[in-house]
Amino acid sequence: DYFHDCTSLQYLNLSHNSIRSLLNINHIVGNIQHLLISKNKIRSTEGLEKLYSLRTIDLSYNWIVDFGEIERIGKLPYLDDIYLKGNPIEKQKDYKITVLSLLNQSPERIYSDDVQSIKLDGAVASCCEKKKLQKIHFSPTRVNVTSQRNSNSRSQNNNRSSNNLQT
Repeated sequence: DYFHDCTSLQYLNLSHNSIRSLLNINHIVGNIQHLLISKNKIRSTEGLEKLYSLRTIDLSYNWIVDFGEIERIGKLPYLDDIYLKGNPIEKQKDYKITVLSLLNQSPERIYSDDVQSIKLDGAVASCCEKKKLQKIHFSPTRVNVTSQRNSNSRSQNNNRSSNNLQT
């Protein structure tokens, strides 16, 4: 209700507010371009995927664990600056390459030094990281994180079913 008449709002800092959910945030700040929500208790990016004008998102020092949460916001057309520092996801293997590969990175953004690349935690990909991204993006065996997670869930469910049958 507080942001009811703020349709032109472009910058919002909601850091340090113990926020747990962003569900339906698009109904409140639908045209926001810069959203700072660091140091909260956010586990899911659900709701952010509908903030189509979003350019900068600071999700640092929250509780994001799963790359699927990054994939959810990966297709935002204008997103060019994302902060995830201090989240548990940062400790996962190949964190930076995996996150950058899930974001809307066109070939121009990966190949060109003239076009601005997406920044992760304040830095663009290095030349070495860009080469790795090129291999990931243009590899015929590129694996979708969600598909991989779903197949893992299916195999776990199959294992549970077979375990239930063996009792």
